[in-house]
Amino acid sequence: MATLLGGSLPAVVLAQEAAVVTGSELRPYQEAVQGFQAGFGRPVAQLKAGSGLRLPPDARVVVAFGGKAALARYPDAVGLVYCMAPGTRIGPVRNGGLRVKVRMHPHPRDLLRRLREIQPGMKTLVMLWVSEDYASIADGLREAAEPSDLRIVSERLSGPDDLPEALRRMRAKADAIWLPLDPRLLNEDNLDLLKEFSWANGIPFYTASADLLERGAAASVGFSFHDIGHAAAQTALKILSKEAVGPDVFPDRIQVGINEAAASKVGLRIPAEALKGADRLLP
Repeated sequence: MATLLGGSLPAVVLAQEAAVVTGSELRPYQEAVQGFQAGFGRPVAQLKAGSGLRLPPDARVVVAFGGKAALARYPDAVGLVYCMAPGTRIGPVRNGGLRVKVRMHPHPRDLLRRLREIQPGMKTLVMLWVSEDYASIADGLREAAEPSDLRIVSERLSGPDDLPEALRRMRAKADAIWLPLDPRLLNEDNLDLLKEFSWANGIPFYTASADLLERGAAASVGFSFHDIGHAAAQTALKILSKEAVGPDVFPDRIQVGINEAAASKVGLRIPAEALKGADRLLP
């Protein structure tokens, strides 16, 4: 059953060229959908991912929120914009049409710039990941670091159980660790392990989600859920206007969160300018 973003669904809405498909009712997804609504500017049919999913007959673009929604089958003639789906990459076998992913972390160039503002003395940054979708991000980090003295060490793990040994190997190499929001790596046990390793060895770890600041991350560099939804709306409008779009979209406004207690635990002195410019500060 379809609903209208913000109210009941008149029959005329079913003739619109865009539809939103959601796979969860959790708060982050709701905030992202609200951001979409604000960015798109007009009512759109909202559908639930599942076996009964039926798009409006005139749909030309679908905006999917969450991995379940992104992995649903859509006609090749319908453009797919998907977000809030970390670690998920939709290939041509599943969807042969236009596919655009809204990322949950900044472009590698912008990510490195912000991390070095937080930790200017960083010489070696380690990235650990599992999902294939992050291979291009690891390459992007290495490319972005080439003009500087920063060294990127990245390693793809076979699964979450590989993390303890990987951290032991990286202990002597890392000045900092950046972990993407990889659902195949970041489970509850590994988040606890990361905090213990970071604090015991004086090596800060960074993420893209401000929600992980309370789990021991020294800082987060990413986007709000609202801004992710807004970027999805702008991308959908471009597709409807037949403008060119790339396979990856990064929201414009980067948000930085800092956990001062975690920074202190690892001996990290964050410059005053970085503290002043942070969007969120945990004492």
